[in-house]
Amino acid sequence: MASIALSLHATEAGYTRHRTADLLALDQSTRQLMHSVHLMTYDQLQPAEAEAALRKAWARFEAALAEACGQANGVSSDVARQPAICAEAAAMHDLLKGEIKAFDPPSRLLDRATLGKAIVLLGRFNSASAADARSVDALIGKLVDDYGWALLVLTLSTAGFVSAGLVLILLVGRAAMEHQRQWQATGEARDLLQETIDSLPAGVVVYDRNERLVMFNAAAIASTPVLKRPGVIGISYDELARETAKLSREFGAPLENTAEEWIARFRSKGRWIMRQAVGERWFEWSEKATPSGRTVGLRVDVTDLKKREMEIEHARDLLQETIDALPAGVVLYDKDERLVMFNKAAASIAPHIAEAGAIGKTTARWPTKPSATSTPE
Repeated sequence: MASIALSLHATEAGYTRHRTADLLALDQSTRQLMHSVHLMTYDQLQPAEAEAALRKAWARFEAALAEACGQANGVSSDVARQPAICAEAAAMHDLLKGEIKAFDPPSRLLDRATLGKAIVLLGRFNSASAADARSVDALIGKLVDDYGWALLVLTLSTAGFVSAGLVLILLVGRAAMEHQRQWQATGEARDLLQETIDSLPAGVVVYDRNERLVMFNAAAIASTPVLKRPGVIGISYDELARETAKLSREFGAPLENTAEEWIARFRSKGRWIMRQAVGERWFEWSEKATPSGRTVGLRVDVTDLKKREMEIEHARDLLQETIDALPAGVVLYDKDERLVMFNKAAASIAPHIAEAGAIGKTTARWPTKPSATSTPE
């Protein structure tokens, strides 16, 4: 591109300096002028007959001189930058101007001495014109050379661009293949991770740094039925909690905690473990933050443990009901002498055992130890 730009600049400058077309017109007008003068000088035409052609040729010569050399009435606009042909043409103009103006046949003809000088100037003019023609020819030769070199540079540049394009295509193709390979490896790793967590008996959910759901396993659906809905991946925990609260009736029982409590527990990332009933199943919920800022939630099915607790509470209620039916006072202690249970008759005998917080206190804290049957517990 630099070579072409320099070539265009040189060519344009050359043509601007020489103005070949204008100089050619000047050469033609000068020859026509001298041709008219010669015809009259050598009696080929009578002066009266040649006057119109002579003045017409002179007017064309002055116009061509002004156009080619920027010279009118003998005044040049920029003599330093004009070619030699302009100097000779200007000298001829100055020599013949007075004669042409005074020409009035048959009384006033052209001076033969002046015509002799004009013929000498014409020779110089022809030499300058020939030199200008050689200059134009050299300029055209330089133009051909410059464009030949520019074409070679352009060809090499094009070959370079084509080579670079091929290399780029190869690199892009290789990068695409590598990307495809990594994408497949990532997909396989994700499938392996999904298969792994699906094999776990506990529910697992993973959230990103923005608290948006990334993945979950099949066991997690049992604790959060909302996860069965399509398009749930990407939903925030805030939306998930509020949606679950709205759909609590579908769980078979109202939720024990509000959506705000769920969100507070999720963001605390502490050891707060909450039990939630979903139909006839019970789950323990807990969350833990990862080093990268994600959150992993664990949903453990504790239905069997909850049933045992309920059975123990039922047995305790039955035992309480049984000892309350006894007319005698009954007080039970564990092996560390902490108060475990008493009946209504014992409370009427020793009112201090019915005080709030009495259960779990040792006998050392009682002012008097009620009479009771000792067991081997």
